[in-house]
Amino acid sequence: MYKDCMEDLLKKGYATKGQPAKAQGETWYLPHHAVQHPAKPEKVHVVFDWFTKYHGKSLNNELLQGPDLTNSPVWVLTRFLQDPVAFMSDVEAMFHQVHVNPEDHRVLCFLWWPHENLDLEPEEFMMTVHLFGAVSCPICANFALKKTTADNQADFSSEAVRMVEQNFYVDNCLKSIDSEGDAIHLSSELSQLWKRGGFQLSKWLSKECKFVEAVP
Repeated sequence: MYKDCMEDLLKKGYATKGQPAKAQGETWYLPHHAVQHPAKPEKVHVVFDWFTKYHGKSLNNELLQGPDLTNSPVWVLTRFLQDPVAFMSDVEAMFHQVHVNPEDHRVLCFLWWPHENLDLEPEEFMMTVHLFGAVSCPICANFALKKTTADNQADFSSEAVRMVEQNFYVDNCLKSIDSEGDAIHLSSELSQLWKRGGFQLSKWLSKECKFVEAVP
């Protein structure tokens, strides 16, 4: 399962093989390990450790956290309870959809076995996208989502644009509206809007059958 997770990172382009250009600056290696939930023993998550210290410093010590752009969960949930037709969704692998500048790939290195052969010497790989656990990733991902919305707002309704500002908590969308028809139209708009930034909305949920059937 661990090997499958690592293969998935490489297959989707979230990581790439290659030695970092040391002439451009310092290189940092991220340790990684498996995490399993007791209720889901069939699933493994590979976690990269941003807090590991070398000579008294960790990578998270050196990163800027930036301002908090996350909506208050209290206000998101309060709005969620306002109208009769409610639906939910989340952004699939949100952090992984936001690329890191190529000149910074060298501080996101890790070791792994080529072709998943544990009998070979491990080789160097680099992450090309943002990862869960870094103090800088939430601001980068949130900025990318809001920038996608701002760049394309002229092509979509004000309600769809307002959803991004008011109805998201991190990568979770929670929205309620007056009718099923409006909910279907709004969810379609939001999906099309965020596709322009490379973001995919998934795991749609609602108690309204017509809404669920309308989701591709």
